[in-house]
Amino acid sequence: MSKKYYKDSDKKNIGRNHSNVNDTDKISYRRSRKRIPEEKVSGKAGRKHHNHKWGKLFVLIGVLVIVYEIIMISSVYLNPELKNSIKEKIFGIDQETEQIQESEISLGDSGNHADEVSRESSSEKTKVAEEDIKNAGSDEDAEVSRTSEESGPVEIVFAGDIYLSDHVMEAYEAAGDDISGVLSEGYQAEIEAADYFVANEEFPFSNRGEQAKDKQYTFRVDPKYVSMFKDMDIDLVTLANNHTLDFGTEALLDTVKTLDEAGIKHVGAGKNLADAGKPVIVSIKGKRIAFIGATRVIPEADWAAGESSPGLLAAYSDTALINEIKAVRDEADIVIVYMHWGQERHEYPNEVQKTLAHAIVDAGADLVIGAHPHVLQGFEYYKDVPIAYSLGNFIFGSSIPKTALLRVTITDDNDLTLQLIPGTSGAGYTRKTDDASEKADFYSYIADISTGINIDDQGVITEQ
Repeated sequence: MSKKYYKDSDKKNIGRNHSNVNDTDKISYRRSRKRIPEEKVSGKAGRKHHNHKWGKLFVLIGVLVIVYEIIMISSVYLNPELKNSIKEKIFGIDQETEQIQESEISLGDSGNHADEVSRESSSEKTKVAEEDIKNAGSDEDAEVSRTSEESGPVEIVFAGDIYLSDHVMEAYEAAGDDISGVLSEGYQAEIEAADYFVANEEFPFSNRGEQAKDKQYTFRVDPKYVSMFKDMDIDLVTLANNHTLDFGTEALLDTVKTLDEAGIKHVGAGKNLADAGKPVIVSIKGKRIAFIGATRVIPEADWAAGESSPGLLAAYSDTALINEIKAVRDEADIVIVYMHWGQERHEYPNEVQKTLAHAIVDAGADLVIGAHPHVLQGFEYYKDVPIAYSLGNFIFGSSIPKTALLRVTITDDNDLTLQLIPGTSGAGYTRKTDDASEKADFYSYIADISTGINIDDQGVITEQ
């Protein structure tokens, strides 16, 4: 196409030059007749003489044009960058590289909650795709896993509350801005070995917003520290809790934008109720797994998302939550609900938690995870479905005598196996417990605060 452009352009230029030359020829010829004796110029002979001279000039110009065109064409095809540049200038072709994008169900942001985001691939991670429920079943599903395996059991690890407090930031900076100052190598290895990591984000990522009035504790973290979440390999967070709106809807929308840009999925909050309630569906080793986040702890009624107002998926009335579970049930192999509920510092779930947990299971959930009490609460099976009432604090800054990761293994038959990985935390540093006696004491403690379960010396939980 470049070759044709130069030919056409040169022909037009030649045409214009030819016209100008002929006009000049006529003027020159008429003037010459006044200066040259009559006998030396006969009409036809003079015109033939001039035409012959200009003909040679045209031939010379044509040769030069052809040589120039050959040089340009050779340069274009020998230099691909020049070729692209010429194509772009002539035809306006945009040469930007297309990004491989993933479709997703997102819980909403300042205007692009359904935007697709790209994700880096590596030898340890396969591609990820989350799509709108309406497009469920698409052949374009991709896989997400930190392992190279494409089939077999799926392992998801869950953590409780994470807040990047001053204590945590001090530990992080003391380690040279390295996540090893916040999370032990033992826990990092457990997370890396799993296919997916989910936690409760107990704060907004923002530098904006108005602080909530008459609230004892308000949290906010600079968006640049989302890099710490990336370093921890967090794949998805629930935002449905009593701190996401500590600095208002501006901070909430900043949080959603920050997570989106970091490639971290989120549930439980959005720019309206429909947004806040939408699940995220991921495909891991061929299994479609849906996540929903909701809260039954909010300080003000207007923290709940409305039909046209930002906020959280609140479950004081469970109608919206139950409807979301039922809607996604047939679109996923496994449905997981992460709840924010209960009373702080209480080791046992209250009746409100139990009633809501059972309703969630009756609606079709395969696993219920809880947080908010800031301490661990017990486990229960209801209709063969496991319920972890509270995973407590995981990374928070204050002293945490007992914490844990919960590893959930999904078998080929979609059966779930639960295993606790105990730890402790203090001064912003959370470490895995390796001492055998400490682990035995931890497992005994969990058995005492749970209902109808067994737990072995490896932390594997089963129904009695």
